[in-house]
Amino acid sequence: MCITAFHPTLRFYVRASGSRAARLLIEVLYEDLGGSVNTMPIAYIAATDTWRASSIVKLHVDLRAAVATTRTAPVALRFSAEEEEATWMIDDVYVDPFKSH
Repeated sequence: MCITAFHPTLRFYVRASGSRAARLLIEVLYEDLGGSVNTMPIAYIAATDTWRASSIVKLHVDLRAAVATTRTAPVALRFSAEEEEATWMIDDVYVDPFKSH
């Protein structure tokens, strides 16, 4: 997806079954000025056995979009379970869901 300097956050709904100590790692993948793809961890989400909205997660690469000629920056998100004892479900990922409010 492409982000802009005006879309610096994301939120989503999450649920986990299994270990209560499990965490979900969220990483953003982005291209640096030299064209290499980098990975940056941006958040850890604690397990919950009911659906809930995540906390607001800052993307931390929105300034790349501010200096780009297109004013956008392509990014990808990676969600990884830190422990195999938990099964994660993710739904409705929104980049800056409150931008129009």
